Amino acid sequence: MNGMNRHLLGLKPITEQSKVIDNIINECAEVFETSADIIKGTTRHRWESVYPRQCAMYLIKKKYPKLPLEEVGKEFKGWRTRKTKNHATVIHAIKSVDNLLNFNWGDNIFIDKYDNVVRNLDIKFGININNTILAEYSY
Repeated sequence: MNGMNRHLLGLKPITEQSKVIDNIINECAEVFETSADIIKGTTRHRWESVYPRQCAMYLIKKKYPKLPLEEVGKEFKGWRTRKTKNHATVIHAIKSVDNLLNFNWGDNIFIDKYDNVVRNLDIKFGININNTILAEYSY
């Protein structure tokens, strides 16, 4: 499908950034044993959707620190409601993952899954997640 047809169908153009974001979401879904649709959706089951969704938001923001929070939230559009996540949801996700990783507020299962996602993104797709600390969103 060429760019003009995608525009006429109301779809966003495929860019390198959108491919990387899709790969991040899909890899989070695979490692957390859920689906990308569930991650993008509105369910609130902790291990099925919340942790993978927060992990994906965190990794997207680490990969693209200058990407506005609203744009990150737009990637998580529920298939039923078509409602996107807002900037506050993304900030909460960043803070939550940061606390789980850096302050040992969570269990080691989340940390292991996060490490697997980061490693798989590098091995499978050559996506290197930098070690930038998202300090502006920390508590």
